[in-house]
Amino acid sequence: DDSVEFCGGTHMPRTGSLGYFKIIGNEPVAKGVRRLTAVTGRVAADRLQTLSATIEHLSAKFVCKPEELAGRIESLLGEVKGLKDQVAKTQAAGLSGAVDAVLASAESVNGVALVVGKLPAANVDAYRTQIDRVRQKAGSAFIVFAIDEGDKVALFVALTPDLVKRGLKSGEIIKPLAEIVGGKGGGKPEMAQAGGKDVAKIDALLAKAAEIAKASLAAKP
Repeated sequence: DDSVEFCGGTHMPRTGSLGYFKIIGNEPVAKGVRRLTAVTGRVAADRLQTLSATIEHLSAKFVCKPEELAGRIESLLGEVKGLKDQVAKTQAAGLSGAVDAVLASAESVNGVALVVGKLPAANVDAYRTQIDRVRQKAGSAFIVFAIDEGDKVALFVALTPDLVKRGLKSGEIIKPLAEIVGGKGGGKPEMAQAGGKDVAKIDALLAKAAEIAKASLAAKP
């Protein structure tokens, strides 16, 4: 009921008739054209009261004056970023240890390390970093990592270049593994990624991965 189209003031006898005028939106609608959305009169006053109440509420929460609110939020965002960085470093250290343990116990089939195991939760970039590290350490490796993320499973399959040259493809290997945990995925021959929902079947997934790896590597190139 309070929304009207306002054409540059031509529908008003004078701009003073608008009363308080508050722009609440500014967006592009075409090349060189922007749409401004505004409220006036009672609606504008109500909006101003709402904004004022919000600022007062946040100032109380952050224990600062309204004019100090922006600085206080920026400071807290900096602290949050620092904590996130610290958590990421801790996760990376724990992930490296877990990968080293899987690598140390890896079975060898015709000179290829079967690096198959479960890893703790971390971010995607951390797993990719670890996969590159395994490739460098193992030389020739068939890599399968499964991650229990609480309510879902993350899965990575990776191969060293020598195995890709033999015709093995991570994108094909990962499909039957993902199906075990009720998921799907794919990727390039050297690395593939998938997700699933059935966390309880991670051990079955890893057993199947070892089976596929041994069957694929049984014959020497």
